[in-house]
Amino acid sequence: MKRCKRCILPETYAGLTFDNEGICNYCKAWKDPQYEGEGKLIELIKSRRANSKYDCAIGFSGGRDSTYLLYYASKILKLKVIAFTIDNGFMSKEAIRNVYNIVQKMQVDHVIQSHDYLQKAFPKNIRTWLKKPDPAMLIALCNGCRYGYSKGIYQLMKKHDCNVYLDGNNPFELNPYKTKLLSMKPSSNSKIYLFFGAMAHIFRNLAWVTKPYNAYVFYCDFMSYIGKKYKKKMEKEGMLYISPFLNYIKWEEKNMEYVLDKELNWENKDRGTSSWRTDCQIAPLKLHLCKKSLDYSDKDALFSALIRDKQISREEALARIDSDNRTSLKDINEFLKKFDLSIDE
Repeated sequence: MKRCKRCILPETYAGLTFDNEGICNYCKAWKDPQYEGEGKLIELIKSRRANSKYDCAIGFSGGRDSTYLLYYASKILKLKVIAFTIDNGFMSKEAIRNVYNIVQKMQVDHVIQSHDYLQKAFPKNIRTWLKKPDPAMLIALCNGCRYGYSKGIYQLMKKHDCNVYLDGNNPFELNPYKTKLLSMKPSSNSKIYLFFGAMAHIFRNLAWVTKPYNAYVFYCDFMSYIGKKYKKKMEKEGMLYISPFLNYIKWEEKNMEYVLDKELNWENKDRGTSSWRTDCQIAPLKLHLCKKSLDYSDKDALFSALIRDKQISREEALARIDSDNRTSLKDINEFLKKFDLSIDE
């Protein structure tokens, strides 16, 4: 397989082109992220606290990014934090252990809220995909999760009188291939093309929407994804929605891994070598289907971004990609057994 000579994106990656030297368009378009710094972030958060008991709230799944953000905000920035966990019904065992262990270790207030949108929609969605595989619709397997999460965060922000919300997004894990696969015009970032592209994929397989509940959750999730309904509601009501690692503080994988291992004893024993996407039971299944149908995954994109940011070498990324993309078919089928399903290699 041909890969970019600078990063490791394969020739099959959505929207990818090579120049005469074998360098991909994503590398050529890369610009080093610019950060405003801790001081600016703290100043912004403190300015919006008002009469709230907390400086900020953090969405905490027990995964590596939200765990690191909770640590950073509480221990490094010395903020008064409340952690919100939105349980979608598919939290992994190690994520649940991490949530309780980390909250106790850091002595932060913590609230859990559950929803069943994903649990109700997933059985039909996975059957729909397996009967007629469509790489662009892998994103739809998790319909209900984004909607339940954003709605839950909004409700908890209001209930606990919080004015500032922090999420763990960073510039290295933003994977454009998912929307490019779905869009009618992959070269454009227009939400119109994305919307009509999604409609086109649905019409190719109407089983996605033949069940009213699944159609409803599909719509709600899609609007949460591209319309950012609840984020806009929060901002309209005077709440701040901030991604510290996107705009203020540099996210460095090695520093994060050190903190998780040495400072927090964060658990990752059930998922092999990779620490990424360990908070959901559906993640290994999606990784397997992604590799099988596309021959790449989120991790190819992550490692490529880390190469461009000079956090890892191309050789290190190539050495890691095979092990980090590895999944256990036995474990996946054990999960699918709950839905009377199984898959082959």
